[in-house]
Amino acid sequence: MDESIYQRLRTEISWSFASKAVSFVLYYGFVYVVSKSLGVQGYGQWSLFLSLFTIFVTISYLGVNRSAERYIAEFEDGVQTRSVFLNAIFLRIAVSLLFAVLLFSLGNRLAGLLGHPQIGGLLVLAVPVIVFQGVTQLMKSLSRGLHNLRALFFMTTVEHFSKLTIVVLLFFILQQVSPEAVVLAFISSFALASLVGTVLVYRLIKNKSEKSSVTIQSTSLDGETLRNIFGYSIPLILISVGFIIMTEIDILMLGALASDTELGEYSLAKRIVTKFPHIALAVAGGAMPVFATSDSDQIESDEKHSVFSSLLRVNTAVYFPLCVGLVLLSPLVLPQIFGSEFRESVLPLQVLSIYVFCGSYSILFGQFLNYRGLARKRAIFVVLMIASNILLNLFLIPRYGAVGAALGTSVSYLPYTLLSGYESIKQFSSFKLRSVIRRR
Repeated sequence: MDESIYQRLRTEISWSFASKAVSFVLYYGFVYVVSKSLGVQGYGQWSLFLSLFTIFVTISYLGVNRSAERYIAEFEDGVQTRSVFLNAIFLRIAVSLLFAVLLFSLGNRLAGLLGHPQIGGLLVLAVPVIVFQGVTQLMKSLSRGLHNLRALFFMTTVEHFSKLTIVVLLFFILQQVSPEAVVLAFISSFALASLVGTVLVYRLIKNKSEKSSVTIQSTSLDGETLRNIFGYSIPLILISVGFIIMTEIDILMLGALASDTELGEYSLAKRIVTKFPHIALAVAGGAMPVFATSDSDQIESDEKHSVFSSLLRVNTAVYFPLCVGLVLLSPLVLPQIFGSEFRESVLPLQVLSIYVFCGSYSILFGQFLNYRGLARKRAIFVVLMIASNILLNLFLIPRYGAVGAALGTSVSYLPYTLLSGYESIKQFSSFKLRSVIRRR
């Protein structure tokens, strides 16, 4: 390698952590304002809408964002990166518009099927978010693939700061925030973030193209690039949908099998822990693009293995005390911040510490497998995880309510984490075996 992997990653991981720190603080500010304004039952209804909408918008990604990230991370010259950018944004807008039309047509029916027709209007109102959020997420993915997480930091800041600012202004002016007003805040923030992100990534690619020694002959759409991006997006969409189902299916099933009060109590606990794995995401966002390229020799493979092992050690050092603190401190801190009406959220929050711990490792293993071209194998593990989660929730929620949902979600993560970890470690072992065979 021309430079040490550790040196290359230091700056990228720092910017990735900065992005997650900003989103962490602003996200919890957003949750605090909305939950205090809507109350337990109102927040439960809002979370039900958000879960359904999040699943729908994640399906609308169709894996295009992550696939484009993987391909752009492989290329060093500006010609190829420009081609990936152009073809990816074409696919992104086309697919997002299709799903926007679908949600506009089916929003009220989906709400009715869940037995909560009152959220149908919110789903229809949120249609523009599908396009703006899709473009925003694509630009974030491309910035990671281009190894420029400074751009990711600015996009994240614009998105979350504008969203929180709008909600806070409405709260102080009206003394409360309606679900419709929160949806409008989503539309405005993602519209602004998508514009900023597109400009930043375009400038990055333009600068890279100007430095390239290869002459750019065409900027038209390329059928081969489109097929490559879309082809690899198929297993990635299965993984993305699988994980968003894992994130939201417990809330949807709790909404169908329990009361709005239990739904609200559990939803707060789940929203609190949702951002905890983002520490691991910050590390993965900065480090994993390095593993997209092939290992040219044993020295390079050993160096990457050393980096990967270091990442796992750091993850343990961060998440073990964090989860212990979550169990010990939540009975004291949560009621003080959110009020006594949410005191029943404490036990589900404590149980979800298992979900946080397993989720942190699954992020590192999963992103590694994506960049190594093993998304199809990972998709199999995700299917097994979803099936176990649904079965556990069906058994546990009717008996234990919010605590049962927390148990089902947490336990179902264990086999996925173990399988992904085994497959990741096997990658380095297989390279050593191939090296021995070649020497013979």
